[in-house]
Amino acid sequence: MNDPQFIPVLPESLHSFWPFIKTGLTDIHKIAPCDWLDEDIFSVIRTGNAECWIVERGRRRLGFFIAYIERRPYSGTPDYFIWIPWVIPFRYRKPEDRFAFALRSALKFIR
Repeated sequence: MNDPQFIPVLPESLHSFWPFIKTGLTDIHKIAPCDWLDEDIFSVIRTGNAECWIVERGRRRLGFFIAYIERRPYSGTPDYFIWIPWVIPFRYRKPEDRFAFALRSALKFIR
């Protein structure tokens, strides 16, 4: 099977990815308090103030992360801040997803 792919969600293609992203955001709201609405996330991706990457293996979506550049207050050095990560729940994972490998690949990609 292929190595994981990291698909950028461009503002103009956000609508086609939104059902998958919204599923993840809904899951996050169920387990953690959030100070954002799903609509806020849609807006920051759509306006380019944050970026979203979909993690896929083959044609199967395994998760996503939403990130933005944040500048350190004293040095101005930019940091890539992973704001919202999400992966599909265990019950939907398959052995051929090679999930641990996909996560390691994602961490290498982000660095």
